[in-house]
Amino acid sequence: LYGRMVDVISSIDPVGCAAMDVYDSLGKQLKALKAGFLQEGISEKMLDLAGELLSENDFKLFSKNRFAELASVHHANEDEIRKAFEIVRKLDPNPARDYSGPSFQYVIPTINVKIEHNEVHITVKDDMLPAIETDDAYDKAILNAEGRKFVDNCKKDISLLTSMIDSRNRSLSTIAYFMVSKQLNWLMGKSDSKHSLMLKDIARYSDISISTASRIVASNYIQFEDRCMPLSDLMEKSADGSNSKSNVVNAISDIIKSSPKKLSDENIRRILEKRGISISRRTVQKYRTMYL
Repeated sequence: LYGRMVDVISSIDPVGCAAMDVYDSLGKQLKALKAGFLQEGISEKMLDLAGELLSENDFKLFSKNRFAELASVHHANEDEIRKAFEIVRKLDPNPARDYSGPSFQYVIPTINVKIEHNEVHITVKDDMLPAIETDDAYDKAILNAEGRKFVDNCKKDISLLTSMIDSRNRSLSTIAYFMVSKQLNWLMGKSDSKHSLMLKDIARYSDISISTASRIVASNYIQFEDRCMPLSDLMEKSADGSNSKSNVVNAISDIIKSSPKKLSDENIRRILEKRGISISRRTVQKYRTMYL
């Protein structure tokens, strides 16, 4: 019964699974694909010879081009041995490799955001990092100068690493506080648009380089209520140096909806300018085409 169950399983796609080893898998594939090989014009004799060659010893002899020895063992000529191994080459030593599913990357937010009485509270979640501690037992156990020097150097490395982690957490907390405070109304659903917020603003506020700000923003997620989102979602490009793109798009939409007649891009640009939004006619046309 067990043997029949294994035969059934190994005949299901991908053919060749539920095998004892790679040679057994190749043999099961050869058996299952026999009809197809026969249709290709390969003789049953060659298929049987290919099946006989499915052993570790024969593979070693083949890899060393010892065809004469293989031919003698299997009562065939060298040309037949080569043709039989060509059949084996068409089989797959790892039949399930194309059936593996995609790997999933789970997002773990590094920043927890709470809003209480319109005040922003930021917590950096570092519980995923292992605790860094030193064992004082080494100070008592190691008495020779070389050993103590080694322990002291390790302690310096630990102190430096701890300092770097603390610095990273402070920068992350500062950046998150600034970004959340800037986009608080949007985050709480009180506004449909975000304020202009770019990397140069974050770098200036946090007193770090733009490249450092970019790495932090790109690689962290925030947890707010029941939502998890990339920190970069709080970014918003400026359309005219002071107004965010979403604000400008909303202003264009309001102008179009409130006008009884169809306005040209130039007319909309002039109305925006009166409202303190200075953008080009081409920008009006682009936003109008893309978003409205």
